[in-house]
Amino acid sequence: MEILKRDQGIIVLNQYGKSYIRFMAGGISDKLYQIEISQEELDLVMNSSVNGELIVNRHMNLEPSLPDGLEDRVIIDYLSFSTDYSDRRKQAILDKLHKYGDIFNEFYYYVLRESFEDGVVESGYYASKLVEDFSLSPLGAYNYLIYLREDPQNALADLKAGLPRK
Repeated sequence: MEILKRDQGIIVLNQYGKSYIRFMAGGISDKLYQIEISQEELDLVMNSSVNGELIVNRHMNLEPSLPDGLEDRVIIDYLSFSTDYSDRRKQAILDKLHKYGDIFNEFYYYVLRESFEDGVVESGYYASKLVEDFSLSPLGAYNYLIYLREDPQNALADLKAGLPRK
């Protein structure tokens, strides 16, 4: 992740091979969001020709359902950048993550910040611990948290039986 500019609650950045504006939705939500922007929009914001908030507002006006779906878009961008999964598999991953809002939100914030928050613990394991101690990718760690939640006995047995250690 490369932060290009910070301005009035807006962060302009390059991440996962794309350019984004990151922002808080204010009255809509206290959540952190980011919208993919075009090269033209990036140039306008970087040259201070246009305030980044205007770009965000334009996107919100053009697509009234926003910010709904922005989290999914960023996760799809992450999966597209870091894996060669098919669109169908990426959607299946999203569907699985959506089953548990706390795990979904923590993974979303991992994707945004590229660092772990470690708020969700299952059977004594945080995502960062699973990545640190076992050969799991961040996505694999969050999927394993779901496994630990849904089937703790077998998930713990699988860990003890030997997921390969790093």
